Amino acid sequence: MNPSLNPLMQTAAIVCRDVAVEHAPILYAERTEPEDAADSGWQFLCGAEQEDWHSAQVWAVHEVLSREPSLGPFIELSYGTVVTRATEDSPWTVSKREKPEE
Repeated sequence: MNPSLNPLMQTAAIVCRDVAVEHAPILYAERTEPEDAADSGWQFLCGAEQEDWHSAQVWAVHEVLSREPSLGPFIELSYGTVVTRATEDSPWTVSKREKPEE
């Protein structure tokens, strides 16, 4: 996918340290409501029980897809989308996060 053809590919995503630095596989991805136009709303995580948000990195969506192309079919799904898999070789499962009650 050519990142220049889709503005979403240039927006920011949060990537956990284990994925970004240690090259752990992405096992969990969630798209929340973006904070602003530069934010995709995507968070890409290794599936650890506790994530260290202070050491997370910001990557462009196209950088995440270069690392994990199998996420491509899901990247334009709506806010509230959760994509998970048990292992690097497992198929992705897509679900929707329930909106919190107000």
